Formats: sequence, structure tokens, C-alpha cells
Amino acid sequence: VYLVPSTNQDKTLQEIFQFLQDLEVPEFPTPRARFKFLKRCQNYFVKDGMMFRRYAQRMPAKVVFDVRERERILAEAHD
Repeated sequence: VYLVPSTNQDKTLQEIFQFLQDLEVPEFPTPRARFKFLKRCQNYFVKDGMMFRRYAQRMPAKVVFDVRERERILAEAHD
């Protein structure tokens, strides 16, 4: 099994998690990029040190940062 160590999405999710914890907006090259980041943050929340993604008609989904944990969850779901 090949696991990608990190992706751009992982980096973005880490930035969102950090923002939701300390409410300090990271630096962005343009105001539009800043706006898009803040808009994306509205889909997430932190509870008990864990980040979750909000969905309109579903229960929130836990964001799993650890690559090996994600692989374990996927393997378990496909068994």
C-alpha cells in the first residue's frame, strides 16, 4: 500500500484547524485568496480538540489528519 505523505488539501485543512483554534488568519497573497479561505472555514468546527466538517443534510464528519489512520479507516470500511 502506497500512502501519499501529504497533499495540498492536508496543508489547507491544517491551516483551517489552526485558524479555528487561535482565530489568527494566515497570510495570503491576495484578498480573494483570504476570502476563499475564510469562506471554506465556515464548513468546519473544532470540538474537544478534533476538527469536523459540517454537511447540510448529514451528521458532521471527523477530519482525520494522520495518513496511516485514514488508511486503516478505509481498509476497515472495505472489509
